[in-house]
Amino acid sequence: MNGYGLGEIPPWIMPPYGGSIDGLFNPAPNLILLASVLLIGALAVHLRARARLRSAAAQIPA
Repeated sequence: MNGYGLGEIPPWIMPPYGGSIDGLFNPAPNLILLASVLLIGALAVHLRARARLRSAAAQIPA
């Protein structure tokens, strides 16, 4: 874990004499995927809470 300093790219990802970072190591698609999972989970929790509040409000006599 401590073989490379902070911010350094290991040579098997990017060779010391050139090369490019593979798309697999690009953080943008991975962050978008993880954020979408969290947003879908938050939406599900919100919709569930909203449905509970509606059902609780419907049971209160007017």
